[in-house]
Amino acid sequence: MDVADRPTDVIATAFAFAAFAVALISSAAAGRPTTEALFLALVAMVIARAVGGVIGAAAEVATREHIATHEAAHPIADVELARSDVEELGDDAARAA
Repeated sequence: MDVADRPTDVIATAFAFAAFAVALISSAAAGRPTTEALFLALVAMVIARAVGGVIGAAAEVATREHIATHEAAHPIADVELARSDVEELGDDAARAA
């Protein structure tokens, strides 16, 4: 399974890593003990993973709806159908000449 098939997981994981880094850096800047800083960073990571999962799911639904609306409004022409129309026009022109 490709990462592109799981955008919700990618967004949630990005949230989790960002929260871990921010919590760790801010705890270190505040002068907290290392074990406490790591514990707080892990808690922040778990919470951010859950929040990121909700936001990622919402973003995925919105993106899929937008793509479906765009595809319905701007359909891609069937190449084979277009080719047969061009061939018929060529045959008609040849008959007329």
